[in-house]
Amino acid sequence: MTRTLTALWVAGGGLMAAWLAVSPNTSSISGSADPRGVRPPAARETQSLDLNPQADRLRERVSAVRPRPVSRNPFRFGVRQPATAARAPAPSTDVPAAPVPAAPPPLSLAGIGEKATPQGNVRTAIISGTSELFLVREGETFAGRYRVLRIDPNAVLLRDETEGTEITLSLR
Repeated sequence: MTRTLTALWVAGGGLMAAWLAVSPNTSSISGSADPRGVRPPAARETQSLDLNPQADRLRERVSAVRPRPVSRNPFRFGVRQPATAARAPAPSTDVPAAPVPAAPPPLSLAGIGEKATPQGNVRTAIISGTSELFLVREGETFAGRYRVLRIDPNAVLLRDETEGTEITLSLR
């Protein structure tokens, strides 16, 4: 016999012994005393009679308690319940709020190109921003609000036509 076959026989024998060890004991059905401590049917009936009044009290308590209505929906985010009592508006002060400085435009200078012409060198600025790329020369308007005032070898001077401010973009 090989080692594998011997191991299979030993494992099978162990499984059979475990199965027989946990199989239900049928001696309690014949009326003999069960060594595991199972009570005879008469003891179970008296115990259930003791539990009946407790079960009735529990049913009364459960019927008296009503669940609260659900006030929130776990599938909706960011929805706030209205306040039960409206608060009085805060007294306003007559101090004007300080102006908030405008955020810099989302523009950056990507490069500058230069071309020699009979009139002289003409520079073209390559400006990236607002998910687009703009090729502009002096005097041109782009993105509907910026006008190119001057293009230097390392920087571009822009005017924001809506706010009237000047912006300088430089190469990095």
